[in-house]
Amino acid sequence: LPAIDPAVVSRDWQLSETGSQGAARLAPRLARYDLPQLWSSAEPKASQTAMIVARALGVPYVVAPDLHENDRTGVPFMSTAELH
Repeated sequence: LPAIDPAVVSRDWQLSETGSQGAARLAPRLARYDLPQLWSSAEPKASQTAMIVARALGVPYVVAPDLHENDRTGVPFMSTAELH
């Protein structure tokens, strides 16, 4: 989960404390897959998630600039209800 800040474009949102805790809980669940590395988009919330999980698993993570969920450039901030 990101730290939502209406004054910041969503692609620049940071990972929230709840998101960091969730990433820490995710790592042990991924351990059984013996992943050699993790890949992430360049968005802070995604790369921060990858960093937390990768450190817990003892593997490197790679930030891939063209890997992203979607591009909302130019879309104004919307409440959750408006977005849905």
